[in-house]
Amino acid sequence: MPIRSSPVVSVIALTVLTTVAPVLASACSVASSCAKGRNVNGDFAVTVKHKGKALAGVNVSVISSGAASGSFQGVTGADGRVRVSGLPPGSYLVEAHLLGIATDSECIQVVKASGIRAISLSWGSSLNKTTKVVGHLMDFKVPEGSTQLEQILGRNRQEKPPKDATITLHDVFSRTKFTTSPDSQGAFAFDVTQVGTYVLQVEGGSAGNGRDYFSTTLLVEIDSRAKRDFLELVRSNTGICGGHILYLKPPIRATR
Repeated sequence: MPIRSSPVVSVIALTVLTTVAPVLASACSVASSCAKGRNVNGDFAVTVKHKGKALAGVNVSVISSGAASGSFQGVTGADGRVRVSGLPPGSYLVEAHLLGIATDSECIQVVKASGIRAISLSWGSSLNKTTKVVGHLMDFKVPEGSTQLEQILGRNRQEKPPKDATITLHDVFSRTKFTTSPDSQGAFAFDVTQVGTYVLQVEGGSAGNGRDYFSTTLLVEIDSRAKRDFLELVRSNTGICGGHILYLKPPIRATR
């Protein structure tokens, strides 16, 4: 049986691999070229919300995507807002992360004169709804010596319960977290029933070839009306850019 989860309150700033099923996140981050974008004043505010509610503690980055030399990093306050100032004119990429989950990025053009003074980003649009956070976690590995195509297609893959893995469930608003470990068969369960949005984070274990797994995450929403009540999770070491992914299998049936 899995270890019973216990609550701990903590505010966390995680710079981890972003993974929401079925979207694959990369272990490498490249700021794309922003040839176009809204004209923004050099002093502006970024607000991050989830379902219309302000999110505090979100890491916001403004990264130059061209010849501009400026950049910015900050954290949203209780009102979900952070102020950006002093950026020289040029093209920039605005992005935000909370608990390993990213917002959609936005390209902007900072101009000297006129320009908007506020940007709003929406976090957590890809929710995996479930009535409870109970399931199985398996590690999916491709044997050493497999070609890149075999790795992508998952040929000869090996699916086994993970060893030394820890699963943490983070409440995105209260930042309460619950921690458990899967049993020898990969089964896990959280005694959490409060409706809301959570980030499920998997850490630990080896990906083979002497590499440890990066932290992987999945965005879930506990909803009593959800059709899913069991999470079949598979963690793989075949992510793009040499990273790792966590994906959610489609439900076989409504109840288990």
